[in-house]
Amino acid sequence: MSRYHGYTTQQAQAVLDPKTELIAYGEVDWTQNQGQHNGDVTIADIQLLDVPALCYRTVLRPKKLSEPTFIVLLGGQHLQRIDVNGEHEFRQFTHLQQTDPHNPLHELDAIDLTETFPHVPTTENTISDELLQLCYRAAAKQFRIDISGVTWVRPPVEGVTS
Repeated sequence: MSRYHGYTTQQAQAVLDPKTELIAYGEVDWTQNQGQHNGDVTIADIQLLDVPALCYRTVLRPKKLSEPTFIVLLGGQHLQRIDVNGEHEFRQFTHLQQTDPHNPLHELDAIDLTETFPHVPTTENTISDELLQLCYRAAAKQFRIDISGVTWVRPPVEGVTS
């Protein structure tokens, strides 16, 4: 059993399986790293054994607040993410990127979420805390993470408005 990016193919498949229940809990813990702000909560998985740590992360870049990213990390490495207003193949749109569970060295084709995800205007470099929370909940739903046990903490980032 070889490991890719801190997790095995079997572990990736188990976490991405639609039958797997993922439950996040605790307060969103904001840290700053290399010019971006990361808001993390732990995902507790009560069904799977021998799975590395799971984390649900929100990434804010102060110069691109209208482009938040929501990520599921498995063993500290990217498993799936939603890029709001992100660029992919020379196009800027909200999309889901997932690691191929059968080959974690590759990503599956991006899935366009523009019509189903909350709209974040790109005209200004701000985002309201309310809209950010709405996106946070929508991403959790897309990832099948129960966040009823999560306490949202407003990010300490200039440009996130009340």
